[in-house]
Amino acid sequence: MFSFFDSLVDSTASPPGEPPSGLRTFYWHFVRQAKGLFAALFVVGFVLAVLEAVVPYLIGRLVSILSSVPRERVFDAAGQLLLVMAAIVLVVRPLGTILFRLLVNHSIAVSFTTLVHWQNYWHVVRQPLSFFHDDFAGRLASRVMQTARPLRESIVSFVRAVWQILVFGATAIGLLGTQDIRLAAPMLVWFLLYGALLAYTLPKVQVRSRETSETRSAIAGKVVDTFTNIMTVKLFGRRTDDDT
Repeated sequence: MFSFFDSLVDSTASPPGEPPSGLRTFYWHFVRQAKGLFAALFVVGFVLAVLEAVVPYLIGRLVSILSSVPRERVFDAAGQLLLVMAAIVLVVRPLGTILFRLLVNHSIAVSFTTLVHWQNYWHVVRQPLSFFHDDFAGRLASRVMQTARPLRESIVSFVRAVWQILVFGATAIGLLGTQDIRLAAPMLVWFLLYGALLAYTLPKVQVRSRETSETRSAIAGKVVDTFTNIMTVKLFGRRTDDDT
């Protein structure tokens, strides 16, 4: 079973072209090579989010039935509802969670990440010699190996957080609104505040993340190049200079 999910993406597929410079086009350059996989991830995330919102609603209906019918008529009045809840809680939701984890932990975390690593290496190794003379070898290697993880985690985080929150919130607002619009108002206000928070913080996070990535790559490049040329460092370097 695991090998099936591991093989959904060809980890050594040839790149469709040179990676573009724009953020959205750069994402799409890699995502389009596994668009069926990410479409399945979105669908499974959608189903799980809807179930998260529907279960409390079904529990509310069950409580209403239990409080309004005699004990001997409980199974007659709520039998179908109990079967639906059992199917959701014991079958559909666990299977959906397992499928979601398999897609994330095997198809994406293993195969898709390896695909990005391989194509980054394929692209960098074909650059002219002057390209490598103008930068630290360790910094280039760090960039090749670092790109896949943020790319993968940002997409998965979007499905887990933003997508599921949007679906869960929209479903909850719809269910509460059918009972009384005042019940849906607090969640609607929360959505507006959450959207405003994202609009304020995401641009700042983007700038800080870029600066952090640049600094981390530069440090990794210097450390790797120091160890690569350790004979020269030991021969001509001084201990006080190494410590600074």
